Amino acid sequence: MICPVCYNKIKKNRVTCSVCKFSKNELKTASNKAVSTSRKNGYYDDVIYTSEFPKDLSYKKTLTRAILGGWFGLHNLYVKRKFKGYFSLLTLIIGFVTSSLVLMGVLSQEYMPLVVYSTMLYVIALALWVIDLINLALKTYKVPVVLKKNINKGENKWHKTKQL
Repeated sequence: MICPVCYNKIKKNRVTCSVCKFSKNELKTASNKAVSTSRKNGYYDDVIYTSEFPKDLSYKKTLTRAILGGWFGLHNLYVKRKFKGYFSLLTLIIGFVTSSLVLMGVLSQEYMPLVVYSTMLYVIALALWVIDLINLALKTYKVPVVLKKNINKGENKWHKTKQL
């Protein structure tokens, strides 16, 4: 396993990381729901990415959304990877609109570079979707989580700054 904090390799027979002393048991208390709160409050360092799905997030739902709505970025939006999810959705819309306009004959030959670039975005979205499907199948898909100790720490920091 790769340590989600310092990215060093944790041996299979070990429970803690030899570099940062991160314990694998801490992932049992991790939360995906707290990611939005941490990001909204500005605690970006509290969010870590791990291939272990937390209890408040379903692997089966993520896989189903990746298969059925992966081009739309539904699985990324579900696990709170919003940039990647919105990028997939935007590239799909741009690619669909430009290809529809070409098929209807609205766009002439002078707009072909636009069609080529939008098609390239379409291919990138397809590649990202396939990579996510492979990562989900191999259980190496990275999910953002916040550890319980960071949730409490972040809430205390937030309340202190709010009171000042």
